[in-house]
Amino acid sequence: MDQATLRSGTLSVVNFIFCFAGPYLGLLADILGLSLRSCRRLHASAGAIAVALAVFHAAAAGTAKGRLDLHTPKDVFALVSILCLCAQVIPLALRSVSYEAALRIHQILSFAFVYGLWRHASSADLFPRLYLYIGGALFSATSIFWLASISYRNRSGLSTARIAYDNGAIKPQKHLDLFIEPRGGFTKNLFALSNHGPTTRRAMLSGPHGKQLPVHSYENVVMLATGFGIAAHLPYLRKLIHNQNGRATSTRRIHLVWQIERRDVGIAAQKLLNEALDEDKLDGEYNLRISIYIKSEHINEVKFGDRATAYSGEIPLADIVSSELRERRPESRTVISVSAKVAMRDALNDLLWQNRRSNIDIMYPAYQP
Repeated sequence: MDQATLRSGTLSVVNFIFCFAGPYLGLLADILGLSLRSCRRLHASAGAIAVALAVFHAAAAGTAKGRLDLHTPKDVFALVSILCLCAQVIPLALRSVSYEAALRIHQILSFAFVYGLWRHASSADLFPRLYLYIGGALFSATSIFWLASISYRNRSGLSTARIAYDNGAIKPQKHLDLFIEPRGGFTKNLFALSNHGPTTRRAMLSGPHGKQLPVHSYENVVMLATGFGIAAHLPYLRKLIHNQNGRATSTRRIHLVWQIERRDVGIAAQKLLNEALDEDKLDGEYNLRISIYIKSEHINEVKFGDRATAYSGEIPLADIVSSELRERRPESRTVISVSAKVAMRDALNDLLWQNRRSNIDIMYPAYQP
């Protein structure tokens, strides 16, 4: 029983190493070459396994000893560590109310747990403490790398964002457009700045983050979005069109399908979409098609901006897929990139399963509304 108690505690510490491998999950996902979604799942899985092992370790140790000796620092900090783990249900319950508050509580409890674990294991054998050393060194190394990269990118003279396209050439951009979905906390406060007119604020930028989707390797690309999910597609859209003009991609047909609740959301992105349409000029032909579906308005087919068409109602997924199958070149490859609500993602998965021999792949950007 003593061996099982010791091993469960040691394995719990080993699993916690991944949970503390970096200052935030976005950086860790970039280092590992994973999507943020996959990194979140790994973080949650490793944490759940570590908590289960820690609870077993505490229960087994308590059964063997009979009771805690609160006059012994080792037992006191063991109790502190377990209480910090149990208290992690608090930020889970607060996530929908205030994400920022839930995140800070989660971080405070996590570091309090590490301190309690350090004090609890300080008198133990070498290996539990060695794993703590490894975890601390890994966290310190990734934090230093993160701070150094931010300092370098935000240094005076190196802060130009090269993300604008003009006549097929990449040129520096003096302004950075932010497409914000105001929810609560930070995004709400950031969006509120626009109500005060032009203003100057200092900002620290990091990134770009996330794993790039290989949509450029497909001849036919369908981008499916609902609401603010359009933001996940815009960088790929601009890059695909730029590569098309430079003949650096095999993509020949792009169809952006966007569903919004109200027309004002579409107006907010109209400038960005029109810029993409203006650049779509390979051999004098138009390769980009934009279809916008407005749920709350009963309208006939109308033009929305330059060469974009607005429809009433929800996206007819079956019609979109069948249309792509008819219009694409035989034996060509098609990908559907999706940044949409869960119900639409599930419906699309079911539809593609029915057409599983149609040579259509599906991909998901990191951001999902």
